Amino acid sequence: MSNINHGFIAVHVGAGRHSETLKEKYQKLCRQACKAGIQNLKTGGSSLDAVVETVIVLENSPLTNAGFGSNLTLEGTVECDASVMDGTTLQFGAVGAVSGIKNPVLLAKRLCEHQSVKIAYGRIPPSFLVGNGAHIWAQEMRIQTLPPEQLISTKAQKMYKHYKRKIENSNADVQKYTKQRMDTVGAICVDKEGNIAGACSSGGIILKYPGRVGQAGMWGCGTWAYKDKYSIGTSTSGCGEHLIRTLLARTVAEAISHSSCPITNLYHSMKADFIGENSFKIFVRT
Repeated sequence: MSNINHGFIAVHVGAGRHSETLKEKYQKLCRQACKAGIQNLKTGGSSLDAVVETVIVLENSPLTNAGFGSNLTLEGTVECDASVMDGTTLQFGAVGAVSGIKNPVLLAKRLCEHQSVKIAYGRIPPSFLVGNGAHIWAQEMRIQTLPPEQLISTKAQKMYKHYKRKIENSNADVQKYTKQRMDTVGAICVDKEGNIAGACSSGGIILKYPGRVGQAGMWGCGTWAYKDKYSIGTSTSGCGEHLIRTLLARTVAEAISHSSCPITNLYHSMKADFIGENSFKIFVRT
């Protein structure tokens, strides 16, 4: 976390199983990410600009499961999900199962910003693009693309080969091994005026099926941000299928938005809406 006169930034590097020997490296990475975001605010950037600059640092690190170093699919490729939300405008942008994009969060930001751009013949600007369509749009927006294999880190390749061998002759073990690394990254940024933005980025679970999109790319699931009486933002990490079914990012934000004791409401919301028997009923709410 970083908290100074220019604003406030919080980051996370995920809910997966992290090696204790890498603790200092993760902490250093988080500090570097926060500093990048704060520096952006110092130079006049918006909360959305700053939160994206923060997550870019996390995506560029081989330590995280986002951007470079992402988990590999069953086919041994990188497919990334990312989303951003501007709490001032409530605009949202996301990409899913996209390959060959150095910083998926930057592409999500560009989609978010284009929600207010008018295009010919009354067409509606996209807010969520997946796969090859997202890659083509990135090229049109002059966002950096690269050969997909350049996003594969040595660590990710080793992990892929290790777990792929384990499941080759036993489909029953797939779920067991795909839970090993779910460390989605994300950040929340509040500027000195109280404007807030959230971001989330992930390479998905290990050995996921190609084309799978997790909570990091889904509205209300990976990140949520809005400014009302208070500035509230969330960024989630975990098993995407579960988080999607409960709209967790939005649910948590709403639970604490008008509470005299946010911590208590957060606890009750997580217990009742995510862990408890009502957890799979939330998605039908309006």
